[in-house]
Parts: sequence; structure tokens; C-alpha cells
Amino acid sequence: MAGWIRVYAFQLDCSGTNLFWASPPPEELCRSLLAVGQLDPVLVRAQGEGYRLLSGYRRAAFLAQENREVEARGLPGPGSPLEDGLLYLHANIHRPLDDSMRVQALRYFQPLLEPEELTLRVAPLLGVPSRSGMWRRYLNWLELPASWDDLLRVGHVPLVAGTTLARLRSDELEALHPYFTAWKWSQGRAVQWLTLLRETALGRGWSLAQTLEAVDARRVLESGLAPQDALQTLTTQAKALRYPQLDDMERRFEDLAKRLFDSSRWEIIPNPNFESDAVELRLRARNVEDLRAAGRALDLALETAAMPESRGESLEKLFRIAREQETGP
Repeated sequence: MAGWIRVYAFQLDCSGTNLFWASPPPEELCRSLLAVGQLDPVLVRAQGEGYRLLSGYRRAAFLAQENREVEARGLPGPGSPLEDGLLYLHANIHRPLDDSMRVQALRYFQPLLEPEELTLRVAPLLGVPSRSGMWRRYLNWLELPASWDDLLRVGHVPLVAGTTLARLRSDELEALHPYFTAWKWSQGRAVQWLTLLRETALGRGWSLAQTLEAVDARRVLESGLAPQDALQTLTTQAKALRYPQLDDMERRFEDLAKRLFDSSRWEIIPNPNFESDAVELRLRARNVEDLRAAGRALDLALETAAMPESRGESLEKLFRIAREQETGP
């Protein structure tokens, strides 16, 4: 039956898989429905002696809870999973979407459309430019098992990490799963850690499980460290294994800078990857006295550099870390 109708909740089948964003009604919607009633109809199709809900789950759920009639617009025809899914998208075109919601929708349409049709018909309705890098990230994510969708929903795995994860075997994904279950990863850190692990495994002919064992990842997982400390430790250990020489240079530079400047407010930063001998000095001062103290610390480091008994603890060595690494001590 097509047209405007009123039905009771018990006549509505709200179990359709096309309602992929169905969720309990928020408090503000409940208050509005109580105050002024239902202003927008839900969409339904006739089904047996009742109706199948196509859109408007939260309104229908609350009105059912209150045992009220539901105003609905009945659409003609039996419909189809594809048609009903597209109608649901159009009916929710105003809705703010996040990565998890888009993936939910794409999981629904994936078996119904070929990749090209998925791009042409669904991408615009999800607010994603087709042929864009962002759209490719969603397609890459669909190659992962659906069990990873929950980790995306709670913010533990960023969408961008799916590009790397999708290249891995099922046993490799299983080995990584506990580390993403335990903590929320930022985009940069997740991609960096996965890339370091994968490059190390490929370079050394190891499995991913062997690589995780080599970087002592299980110990970090069970350590009880604060999330940021745990993620930093995992990344640092993976980097040290992937780039042992660079890690050694960074450690020697950091140790020397600490000995020279001790507890002063100077931050001494080497050139990225020691591609040149240049160093950067940064200072955060809260007042004039901090500036004076930093000046004295820099003068002391310069004086130490001129002392014969400096035992190599001089500013000059900060500029020679890379060359000493190449020539040996």
C-alpha cells in the first residue's frame, strides 16, 4: 500500500539489514517527540499483514516504546536489498558520518554491487569523492575481516592503517589484533609501527610473529604501561630493530646532549636521520631568569669543548655523530 498511513509499532518489522545505522533514540529526540509529536514520517513497505521499516528507526523505536501510532509513508512495490539500501542512504543524506558508519554502509552494499558501481552509486551518498585517496582507503578497509570494524568504531584503529593491514595474511592480522584491542592508535603512529614491522619481516625473511617476538612486543602488551608510554615503547623498539645504526646514533647523540646540557631548558635536535651535521637548538623560557640560565648552560658547554680533559664530552662531537658512525670510533 502506497501513500500516507498510520500504523502501530507491532505492525512494523524493524529488523531489516538495510537499517545499518539503526541505534537507540537520543534523549533530545525523545523529548521532542513527547513535546510536539512526530513531525516527519518514517518510510515503510507493505509486508504481509504489516509493514517493513525502510527508514526512521529511532522515531519508530521511541513511539513503539510509548505505544503510540507511527505516521508513515508507504512506498509501492516489493523493493529489493539494493533499492532499500539506497533509499535508506538518501533518507539519511543529512546525517553526519564518521569512518565507522561509512564502513557499515559499504559492508551492506559490497555483496550487492560490483566495485565500479559501488564507487559510482554509493560514494557520493557517503560524502566521499569517488576516485579519491580517501575512497581508496575505504575500499582497502573492506578487504579486512569484518571483525576489525569494531576496532575502527571505538577509535582503536585509524582508517588509514587499513591500507597496510589489508596486505597481511589472516594469521598476521590475528597476531596484531591484541595490540589494537589494547590501545587507541593515532594515524601516524599506527602506520609507522606497521610499516616498521612489515619492512623488518620482509628484509629479514621473518614472519610477523617472529618480528613481534624480536621487538619484545608481548612484554609491552602485558606490562601495564600507560597507553602513550606503551605505544612509544613499541614504536621505539620496532625502529631500533629496523634501523639499528640510526638508533645507535640517536642514542649516542641524546646521551651526549644530556651530559652537556644536563637539566637546562635547551632541547638539542639532530638533523632528521642525520642526513647532515646540522643541529637545532630549541629553548622554552618562562621568564628572563630562564633565559639567563640557558645562556649560562650554553657558555659552560662551549667552555667544556675547549678543555683538554673534556674526555670527548664537547659540543664538537654533536656535529660528528654520523661521521663517527661511518668511520668507527
